[in-house]
Amino acid sequence: AIKKTRNEISLLDLLYTLYLDVIETLDNYRKVSWADLSDQYEAMVEVTNGFDMRCRKLPKKLKEWEAYLVLREKITDFQDMLPLVEELSKDSVKPRHWHEIIKLTGTTYPFDSEAFALSHILDSNILEFKEEVEEIAEGADKQLQIETKLAEVKEMWSRRNFEFGMWKDRGVQILLAFGAVIEDLEDAQLQLQTLLSMRHVAPFRSEVQDKLTELSNTTDELELWVKVQMMWTALESVFMGGDIAK
Repeated sequence: AIKKTRNEISLLDLLYTLYLDVIETLDNYRKVSWADLSDQYEAMVEVTNGFDMRCRKLPKKLKEWEAYLVLREKITDFQDMLPLVEELSKDSVKPRHWHEIIKLTGTTYPFDSEAFALSHILDSNILEFKEEVEEIAEGADKQLQIETKLAEVKEMWSRRNFEFGMWKDRGVQILLAFGAVIEDLEDAQLQLQTLLSMRHVAPFRSEVQDKLTELSNTTDELELWVKVQMMWTALESVFMGGDIAK
């Protein structure tokens, strides 16, 4: 009887040591601020996976106990939440996406507050809408790509300069290397048209369209400029020399 009691105590110690480790760790994770979450995410995954492994290795006899079932549920629930937490903690997730999530779940998340912590996610019903939230997060990634590409196009054409040179010895400047400029303009327009065709362009549609119109108008004006310049350079020598000049 004494030996049996000792065995049971040993089993209890094994289970409750892990149980207390899990409870203490998860309580600490709950307090992690959303702003610090990305830096701690990998460690959370590693530690939680370690708990999962320790739980699975517990003696079979313990797995019938209520405390084990509660422990197993706590570990599994946290593991289920982690991938969603990772997606939502990305820089691509903006306030507009949180507003979508709030509308979807009916839960208010203080995403714009310094007090926003992991506990706000863990205590919510967000897992009930896992697929929809993952779709919102995926859309956020796509929108970040669109935003980045649009910024690149804007940056390129905000610093792009025309190159000029003197025409013979006439003291007149003409546009040089215009072929490359027109080609780059057409390429940029194609990129913007591709962005407009993307499913997740909605927040940037007006901005992309405005830039596309601006570059299109620039191309038209530049092509007209080049046409006039080519005509002038072709005819200048005719009108400046020979009988016509006299």
